[in-house]
Amino acid sequence: MPALNKALAALDTLNKADIGEMKNYAQPPEDLVLVMDAVSILLGKKTGWDEAKKMMSNPGEFITTLQKYDKDNIKESILKKLKKYVNDPKFEPDLIAKKSVAGKSICMWCRAMDKYAEVKKVVIPKEEKLAEAMK
Repeated sequence: MPALNKALAALDTLNKADIGEMKNYAQPPEDLVLVMDAVSILLGKKTGWDEAKKMMSNPGEFITTLQKYDKDNIKESILKKLKKYVNDPKFEPDLIAKKSVAGKSICMWCRAMDKYAEVKKVVIPKEEKLAEAMK
């Protein structure tokens, strides 16, 4: 939960100008493409910078989509694809921050979604056992 809360707080600091700055890259840094590909995976979209620019075409809506993402129902197939990005040594918020502040926040969010899903797999069976024991 601390990682998730930190990532959501980072999203709260994003504004339309931050997203606009990212969207306007004609040739984006490889790190930003990596981040936006991870977002595309989570949102069930095609990867690639052209798709990323479409997602960011309405910055306010894009930020809201990330903030309201249904983290409790991420499909296992999506999580498997996301692991490729999360495990990449270039997929580090501090490294991405050198290229883009918005990219850092979005990277943190992607990593938090992955971590939340991992923790949830452990916690849910325990919560079910607790509920059963409470009966």
